[in-house]
Amino acid sequence: MQALILAAGIGRRMQPLTAARHKTLLPISGGTIIDRILDGLQARSISPVTVATGYRSEELIDHIVGRFPSLDVRFVHNPEFETTNNIHSMALAMEEMDLDDDVVLIESDLIYEDAVLDRLLSSPYENVALVDHFRPGMDGTVVTLGDQGVITQVIPPALQSSDFSFADKYKTLNIYRFSAEFLRDCLQKLLTYYTKTFDRNSYYELILGILIYMQQAEIHGEIVDGSLWAEVDDPNDLRGAEFTFSPAQRYDLLTSGWGGNWGTGILDFAFIRNMHFPTSAMLSELRANLPDLL
Repeated sequence: MQALILAAGIGRRMQPLTAARHKTLLPISGGTIIDRILDGLQARSISPVTVATGYRSEELIDHIVGRFPSLDVRFVHNPEFETTNNIHSMALAMEEMDLDDDVVLIESDLIYEDAVLDRLLSSPYENVALVDHFRPGMDGTVVTLGDQGVITQVIPPALQSSDFSFADKYKTLNIYRFSAEFLRDCLQKLLTYYTKTFDRNSYYELILGILIYMQQAEIHGEIVDGSLWAEVDDPNDLRGAEFTFSPAQRYDLLTSGWGGNWGTGILDFAFIRNMHFPTSAMLSELRANLPDLL
């Protein structure tokens, strides 16, 4: 089994922390994001590992080569990382990969405990996406599950209007396992065609959604009930991840700032001044959580 890590993005929402450092090199709970991902892959003998690079690529490559000298890591650079999105990085990477083995796909802004990756690897299904119950504070792509956990819809943020219901939705962790056959015969071909013909500034979930809608792919959602994981898109996410993975520091983290604890699982009644609310996403969350609020 091999792996693909998407790490080309600039991480604009993480500014100013990423102005002089690659997002994956930010420290969390005693280690960097990329180190935690690669440690988990190496411990499970997943190799080779292809890393799609872009922003501050030399810095990231130097760190990985120095930190993991015995791991077979290959780099594919997206020179247009400022004007394209992860669909293009993924297409470029897959053109260079030998798709003769199953692939674990991981986005590089994730922190998770070992049980999360083990859940993916132990799944009996060929094509698997890790998902979790949607909770307040989450954002991004969500899915619906049908019989036997088969994903029936992939719904990106652009389609989550103000009347969108999250009640029966699941958040994708952006960690997948795809069979070599599915990659060679289906996903890679459509990725390449779409990026060369239509658009390179969208997300690969769009392609997964098309394949599922056309019933050309069966992807199972494995629910990671109770396992610890965090997606870090902005500085507040980083603080929430530190809270999750550093139990001994939780009190200090809660008392070091005023409010902003919605990503920690702590009930926070502090008022956050926001001149731009209510946004559509906020209205959706209020609607979905009205019983709890009452």
